[in-house]
Amino acid sequence: MSCCILIAGMPASGKTTFAASLSKALDLPMVSKDRIKELMYDHIGYTTHAEKVKLSTAATGVLYYFAESLMRTGRPFILENNFENVTKPGLQRLLEEYRYRPVTVRFGGDVRVIYERYLAREQTAGRHGGHRASNAWPPQNAGVLAVPLTMEDFVAGVAQRGIAEFTVGGEEILVDAADFTRVSYEDITAQVRRLLGRYTGPPEIR
Repeated sequence: MSCCILIAGMPASGKTTFAASLSKALDLPMVSKDRIKELMYDHIGYTTHAEKVKLSTAATGVLYYFAESLMRTGRPFILENNFENVTKPGLQRLLEEYRYRPVTVRFGGDVRVIYERYLAREQTAGRHGGHRASNAWPPQNAGVLAVPLTMEDFVAGVAQRGIAEFTVGGEEILVDAADFTRVSYEDITAQVRRLLGRYTGPPEIR
């Protein structure tokens, strides 16, 4: 049995940065849905909310295509995404079919702090167009929101989509990302490394 490391949790909680660090530290391949969305947006784009949803759905499909390709090798790897309820069945199917053990590193914390961080990120002029928030229609100049998402809507969206509590079983490492100065990449990486040693080993003889 091999292991798939899932970097999950709330938007603006530091998942992508940590996933890149973990990939380098453990010398493991890492695939990020956000990066796939950026590439697709650069070449395809979207002009309506419906088109944005289609692009996001397609990006999930590409993410899972890469995951399945890596699972065929029987080696561990990392997936980074705002995993949510709608994406769970496809991931569970792959884990069961290829007998992979999930290890989830889930980022969360004080929702008020993370919301403020999310808001600041969305209002940054340099924010990639592929991540424009759903309420930014029609698109604003330089990607800056004219009407920011309220904290109530942010919390409701996270809850409705099941992002903060996402799980597909297996071991879970919970990270309080409200204060980045108190998050130790070294400690989290050490925990993941220990679990990798537990769940990976010589290929099974079939």
